[in-house]
Amino acid sequence: MNRLHSVQIMRGAAASLVVVDHAILRQAEWGTYAWTTQLTAMHMGAFGVHIFFVISGFIMVHTSYDSFGKGGAPSNFMARRLARIVPLYWIATATELTLRAIKGAPIDPTKVLYSLLFIPQSVDPGPTAAIRPVLAVGWTLNYEMFFYVIFAVALLWERRIGIGVLVSTMLALVLGGTLLKPLTDTSDPITTLTFWTNPTILLFLAGALIAVAWKARSTAARFITAYPLPICAALIAWTVWIFAQELADLSATAYQVPLAWRLIFWTVCVALVALCVFGRPVKVNWFTAPLIKLGDASYSIYLFHSFVVIATEKVWWALDPPLPASVFLIAAFFTSVASGIVIHHLIETPIERWLRVRLIPARSRTGSGASASPLPFSGNPHPSGDAGRARTVLRPDRDFDEAAVWTDGR
Repeated sequence: MNRLHSVQIMRGAAASLVVVDHAILRQAEWGTYAWTTQLTAMHMGAFGVHIFFVISGFIMVHTSYDSFGKGGAPSNFMARRLARIVPLYWIATATELTLRAIKGAPIDPTKVLYSLLFIPQSVDPGPTAAIRPVLAVGWTLNYEMFFYVIFAVALLWERRIGIGVLVSTMLALVLGGTLLKPLTDTSDPITTLTFWTNPTILLFLAGALIAVAWKARSTAARFITAYPLPICAALIAWTVWIFAQELADLSATAYQVPLAWRLIFWTVCVALVALCVFGRPVKVNWFTAPLIKLGDASYSIYLFHSFVVIATEKVWWALDPPLPASVFLIAAFFTSVASGIVIHHLIETPIERWLRVRLIPARSRTGSGASASPLPFSGNPHPSGDAGRARTVLRPDRDFDEAAVWTDGR
């Protein structure tokens, strides 16, 4: 089955960055770390966050490119999204609430309701104030659901108009948001309106426009980069390192980076996804197959990795004496990945399949009216040339794991 494997691999890499970020910051609470090390971890997580936003915008347009203006497209799209995102998020939130109840921690019913409905709840101002749902890592899912609603509305029109509605709406939101919070203020939003109008939403739009550009180009012109993954890996490493070096003097305000730096940061994220999309297709082999599987399970990994990191920490402290810090990081990372893969196969996938059968019409599940343009398969070309080359039509319900984003929950 042919997919944009490099995008899926990038998704797995983004989830891994977030896991490593949280493992390092968790350990920093009881270990001795240079501020530069902690700052590097923070930017690793932020990098994963922003990459996921771009990927999400790309996949939404890519899988719905032929659905614009068709009857039932908005409802079918939202049904797919809800079946994909909601059940596992609610399970993870219920897990968090259960652990809080066991500890006797207070539970705010209003915050629980807002969290389950993906509504960002305003918080009081403060140096470290930020909007976070009950499950802290779920804050970006609030962005996701907001983007889904806007995109579903855009699907009401034929493609050209629908894309115009999407672009103009996102730009208008950000422009209007400057009346509430200037662009130069890069601190976390603390009200519902500043959250929904945060310039961060433009990363979704950038991903959507990458998909439009991908569809508009000829097959020959698409493969502009022969080796996208090594280039992406080097670009990620360089960007995280240079940001940590240049911004190390920001101390307690590490997230309120200068606007110019943030724009550069976002540009690199967009470039990474564009490299994956326009690069030569990645072949499935012994090396790439596990990375693709990591991308498949990245939603489960993201939602549950914090629980696993904390559990690993408890085991760590039970050892006498504790092993070196580097061993903790390795153990926390691989147990988080392994747990996420198990949850993906045993819980996430069965629930999603069960819901899709019941929520989505059979015609839509088989890809009618919603498939992407055929993409050339990168391996085993037919000897008769392009005319006889094996091709596979991408179907959004099967060929792409449409998980959106799961990001850093600080």
